[in-house]
Amino acid sequence: MNNIQKMEGDKMRATKIDMRNVNFKGNVLDIGSENYGVIYNLIKEDECEISVDYLINDISKESEHYMMYETAVIFFSLSKLWNNFERKKLLFETWQTLKKGGELHIWDYEKNTKEIINENITVTLKNDKIKKFNYSNKNPFCEFSLETSKKILEKYYEIEETSLCSGIIYLKAKRKGILKDESIANSHKFKIHSQQPSIEVFKGIYQGIKLSGRNKGIFNK
Repeated sequence: MNNIQKMEGDKMRATKIDMRNVNFKGNVLDIGSENYGVIYNLIKEDECEISVDYLINDISKESEHYMMYETAVIFFSLSKLWNNFERKKLLFETWQTLKKGGELHIWDYEKNTKEIINENITVTLKNDKIKKFNYSNKNPFCEFSLETSKKILEKYYEIEETSLCSGIIYLKAKRKGILKDESIANSHKFKIHSQQPSIEVFKGIYQGIKLSGRNKGIFNK
């Protein structure tokens, strides 16, 4: 899925990710703790406008956004949550928004306890466009790995593809149909508060997680 290169500098590490061949199916929910603009710029190649949703509180089976999206993307955000319980809650909430068989794509950074991450990341997009951002995780208690990701994903998703290159984690998974135990969801859900054509990303309730989405069906190309 990605071609990743890492360079070492005097003060800060730098990573290059090639996402020119990344394609998402259908309508997409973009989930990120920071508005890096990478997923937005990938999507806008196919869209004249982008819908950004402010998600708060409850998403239920009666919500218009329940099982609405064909694809969800969590971009360099899962690792920033404090523990696996919070990560499981976010993954379940994402599961709720996906249609049956919907795809989840995760990009993130592997981190050990006490490790401080401060990384400049350069992403090559379609048409050789370049997007740069800084990934920083200074939480000494935070730990995140590919194996951790796989374990918390398995309850809600069928894992189809994984990779780990130069500390960058990538996972592709498909939404499972019916869950035996949905108790974790009842503790923390969300609903749509507002929707408007915009590129602004609003702050969501999930520990600073910002949730943005675009619906392919509501705009004319």
